[in-house]
Amino acid sequence: MILVILVISALLFAGSFIFAKSAIQNTIAVVLGLVFIASLTLVTLNYSQHFGMEKVTVTTKDKGQTLYSSINSEGVNVLMYQPLGDGTEKVYLYNTKQDQKTPAKTGTDHVVNEVKKASGDQATLVQSKTYWEYQSDWSRLLFGIADNDHELTEEHNTFYLPETWTELTVDQVKAFGELMAKQQDQLKKDGKTYVTEQVMAAMKKNPALSAAEQKALTEKATAEFQAQAIQKALAEVKSK
Repeated sequence: MILVILVISALLFAGSFIFAKSAIQNTIAVVLGLVFIASLTLVTLNYSQHFGMEKVTVTTKDKGQTLYSSINSEGVNVLMYQPLGDGTEKVYLYNTKQDQKTPAKTGTDHVVNEVKKASGDQATLVQSKTYWEYQSDWSRLLFGIADNDHELTEEHNTFYLPETWTELTVDQVKAFGELMAKQQDQLKKDGKTYVTEQVMAAMKKNPALSAAEQKALTEKATAEFQAQAIQKALAEVKSK
């Protein structure tokens, strides 16, 4: 609307100024000139200072969005990121659904990312986004043609990760997958040996262990070995 007023006032001012022959016509020309100047000023202020707009902040719920591992690998929870430039800026790739095929990612413009330790066992993401929005329908009518409503001015992402989670770059995730695949056969052998030794040691202390107790011990030892193998592999890829 403001651009329409600007164009019309400019045309009418030019026509009135050129063809003005009386004091009234000169007055009209001056008024139209003032309207043109005022319209131009408002357009400039809207563009440079967001005149007629206000900042609106939208924040996720206090508990945040539940996060799931960025990679589909049992027993390991990863928040993946892609370092940019000198590595101080990062784009995080994260999942908010358990069966999510393509991770969501943080932006790069007006974005601040922060990773904190979670007090519980659940990883979460708290997002806070601030937008420029028009203060009223009248402001939107005047300046809406500029298409700058709901313009993102700031985004703050806080990832809360439990101790069981780790951060890996995209390249480290790839290296982790390759390493686990390469060691698969050896891990099966080592895992079987580890579990057998744990069960035998337990039975040596208590020969009366029931079948159910032996099964539970086997499952526990298997989980322990898998966790150790994963942590060892993670430490290896992160050290490179």
